[in-house]
Amino acid sequence: MSHPDQQSIKLRAVIYIGASSVSMLINSATTGEEIDFLEQSIPLAHDIFSKDTISKSSIERAVKIIQGYIDNFNEYGKPEPDMLNIVATNILFEASNKDSFLTRLQIACNQPINILDDGEMTRLLYLKTRRRLNDTPVMQKRTTLVVHVGPGNTRAILFRQGKIVNYLSFRLGTHRTAEAIDPLHMQGAALIRVIREHSGAQISALIQAYKDKNIEEIVFIGYEIQNIFTQHLQSNPNKIKIESLRLLSKNLSESTIDDIVKNYPLDYQSAEAALPAIEINLAIAEAFNLTKVHLPGSDFERGLLIDLSNKQAFAEGYEHEVIQSARELATKFQVHEGHSDQVCILCEQLFHSLAEIHQLDKHDLLLLRTAAILHEAGGFIHSKAHHKHSMYLIMHSEIFGLGQDDVDLIALVARYHRNSPPKPSHSVYKDLNTKDQIRVTKLSALLRVADALDRTHSGRIGNIDSVVKRSKLHLTLHDVHDASVERLALANKGNLLEEIFGLEIILNESTH
Repeated sequence: MSHPDQQSIKLRAVIYIGASSVSMLINSATTGEEIDFLEQSIPLAHDIFSKDTISKSSIERAVKIIQGYIDNFNEYGKPEPDMLNIVATNILFEASNKDSFLTRLQIACNQPINILDDGEMTRLLYLKTRRRLNDTPVMQKRTTLVVHVGPGNTRAILFRQGKIVNYLSFRLGTHRTAEAIDPLHMQGAALIRVIREHSGAQISALIQAYKDKNIEEIVFIGYEIQNIFTQHLQSNPNKIKIESLRLLSKNLSESTIDDIVKNYPLDYQSAEAALPAIEINLAIAEAFNLTKVHLPGSDFERGLLIDLSNKQAFAEGYEHEVIQSARELATKFQVHEGHSDQVCILCEQLFHSLAEIHQLDKHDLLLLRTAAILHEAGGFIHSKAHHKHSMYLIMHSEIFGLGQDDVDLIALVARYHRNSPPKPSHSVYKDLNTKDQIRVTKLSALLRVADALDRTHSGRIGNIDSVVKRSKLHLTLHDVHDASVERLALANKGNLLEEIFGLEIILNESTH
């Protein structure tokens, strides 16, 4: 039955298949106002981290829950196309039957399902952190470490004066730890000791990475820790005392799962991960000698769904942080800063001037700019075949806010900035779908032209005018008397753009 009072409102819904629950948020597509929120438990993390596979019963439970959610959404009236988005936790990547699970859900629900990759998870973490920084102005002036202890991995972002200066991830998680220690059946101090010992190596790696950064504030983000302290934060919105974490840890270690479910706002799946969540966060806070830590004063799952439903929340600042992360990586690999920045600028100019021809989007531009900054990273290994070394280094590096799929595309674009253009037989490239192969080819063509225009590494080519006329791309270089070097470079690197866009490149000097 439809809801008459909602029929005039354009609604959207997001369903999130998480580590321990499946939740749905329905809100207004125009105002963002919450209309409905539903959440039901599912032992996904338990299956994956204990058996490496999702059980049949869990698969069918997920199907039943999601079908019920879709029916619930449809009761508000026939939703418009693309107003329902279903996404799943990235721990699914560790399930041996991931493809079977997704196929079963997609057939049963007649909806596509996307797994959140590391890039999207980092975007969501970034959005939560930006809000926290805005709520607490002092954190914009102090060196702040944001730590998200997730079900399978921990992410850490270092902010200095409100800007990201470092991002790392670690194979350390609440449910991963809970399943590893579950067979021991311990309680009390002995259980706490085992958790510390089991997670010690990864915690030590995190602490080692930030021990000399003069950490002044820590923000902890996570499903279990936020849910446990939700009521406390409503009356005390600023900080949680470390002593409160210690007391909570002691109480949890001496409690049964039934007791935890009874006393805290957690289901049985989350209750099993509660003590590892508190202990991992506590160990990090103690290592930096803090007496208080920050926690977002909101429900983790509901906040996650709100951000997932708002794709516009990608945020201008976020793109800046991605580029900044790429620049830090370029510095690590001793890339010529002036050249990489200039090629990045030229890439952006070419991208905009040829927008009607290449039909790429804003995210593709971000990938192109990142590839431009890192295209000569391979010189760190050797100048010979440095384009191939660039691909290897980029593929095996982390870039803040980008998932592995995006990083792989960037690596390929950098690989094709010189020498042979993409070929179907090339490794990595041949494994892409047709759409992504075309994206790589288009972006590589633009990068090759931009790189040729800064052949001298002097940055002497500033703004360029681009005009397409009669199958010719006229590039006018301002304040350049003789572009012979650039013209020679384009003879070698401009062929890919000419072939795929059907444009002959004409270079013109202008001293006006």
